[in-house]
Amino acid sequence: MTEPGPPSRPRASVAVAALVFAALGTSLPQATFAPIIGRAADSFDATAAGTSWGLTIVLVVAAATTPLIGRLGDRFGPRRVLLILLPVVALGLAIAGLAPDLGWLIAGRALQGLGGGAFPLAVAIVRRVVPGRRRATAIGLVTAALWVGIGFGVVIAGVVVEMWGMRGLSWVPFGFVVASELLVLLAVPAVPTVAGARGRPLGVGSTLLLALGVVAVMLAVTQAPRWPHPLAWIGGCL
Repeated sequence: MTEPGPPSRPRASVAVAALVFAALGTSLPQATFAPIIGRAADSFDATAAGTSWGLTIVLVVAAATTPLIGRLGDRFGPRRVLLILLPVVALGLAIAGLAPDLGWLIAGRALQGLGGGAFPLAVAIVRRVVPGRRRATAIGLVTAALWVGIGFGVVIAGVVVEMWGMRGLSWVPFGFVVASELLVLLAVPAVPTVAGARGRPLGVGSTLLLALGVVAVMLAVTQAPRWPHPLAWIGGCL
């Protein structure tokens, strides 16, 4: 497949801004929930251990699915996969922002975990659409946005909660994700697939096994000690 020529400089700058917003909006949920676990437990009348799954599920889903999403980007094109992924993450943020109980919150947070795959897709897009002399800078900006979201998410969580309440932690990254979706549609050109990617296995089975293994370990640490016959449950999970 013939690669399209690089976009104009203004359009390339908007494309990089779109990918920075994507990295920021999908990384913020990985950090902002940790400081408010106690407050969320009180709000939903749940235990701290149960509420901690709102944080754990994001990390589990991100760890398990990021390699799979990267391979999907190679097979079907990173722009196309990113345009599908961002609305799913936005849906997860909306579900968490409107959650009436802890179950809905955890379900929304699980969808947010898929956002871990946005970073490798963004880097793949940058490598194709940004001219060589500016490519390193663009990748640095996207990487910085990822770590700003993770690092400063903990710091800004308290400020956001004080200003807009606990649900504001969902709506702030929601805004970044929606803006990124629109900018990707407008400014990011079609990106060709990787040669030979369609012949490679996606590794769905490995992804599921990894997810199940991490969940089993987390159950052994957080929930099994509270169940009847805890030693048996802990040993079984491990």
